[in-house]
Amino acid sequence: GSICGYTVVTGGAARLVFGYDSYGNTCGRRNEQMEGVWLSGLDHRDRKFVFFLDPCNIDIVQRRIRSTALCVSLCPSEELKTYQDLKRFAMINGRRECV
Repeated sequence: GSICGYTVVTGGAARLVFGYDSYGNTCGRRNEQMEGVWLSGLDHRDRKFVFFLDPCNIDIVQRRIRSTALCVSLCPSEELKTYQDLKRFAMINGRRECV
């Protein structure tokens, strides 16, 4: 019970349910600035979905996706094949953090 309570209080449970971006922000929530973390502390209440720029970039040993993850208000309805497609999608979602 104490382990479960700790994750709920510290926000760890929300990160599992809503997902998070590459900058430590939980999607769908207002986030607090983390010292030394670029683009942390953003208000993502209107961005409830996680979008991976390169979802096929998988680290098999660490069992994780190495792609940059962004919180977005909607997921693309079609496959983004070119840089222009990605740029158009970013402009629609108001995102500029693509690295």
